Amino acid sequence: MIGRGEAAALRRARLQAVVAAQRETLAAQWRGVQPALRIADRGVALARSAARHPLLVVAAAAALVTWRPRRALQWVQYGVMGWQLLRRFSATDPKK
Repeated sequence: MIGRGEAAALRRARLQAVVAAQRETLAAQWRGVQPALRIADRGVALARSAARHPLLVVAAAAALVTWRPRRALQWVQYGVMGWQLLRRFSATDPKK
């Protein structure tokens, strides 16, 4: 017959094995998500930098319009789509 202490030690060992397997699974899943999060972090940093230096953004936009008007129009379309998506997602409040 197994004593109380031995049963607790066995249970603890099983739980530790389960936790180790869960850690491995989580680490593998995290490796798949990391590149996307890096890109998102760069985008956030770029947006914050643009907010701190609006004159630089205006100068870059003016240069783009001057040198590549078609490309500028394409970027304006992307910007409008992004703005609409941002407004749509920010209008939905998941807390409600």
